[in-house]
Amino acid sequence: MSASKIVGVDVAAIPAAVSDDDIDAMVNVCDDCAQAYTPPQQDSDSDLLGDPSDPTPLPEPRALPGLLSGLLLLALLQRQRAR
Repeated sequence: MSASKIVGVDVAAIPAAVSDDDIDAMVNVCDDCAQAYTPPQQDSDSDLLGDPSDPTPLPEPRALPGLLSGLLLLALLQRQRAR
């Protein structure tokens, strides 16, 4: 079987809108990383670019200081309330 035929289907005849270049069961127009096989479509930072195609796949580190300051404030409020 030639590379242009998969299971008897002429790949060249498939319209681009319904093609799946990385064969992960997600058509290219809906695929968050059409160049890499990513069946779970993982996007850790929710920027609509799949982790394998994303140069910065992890959430921004600036969220951590805000979380820590919020937890510190909560601990201080609970401490005052306990007095």
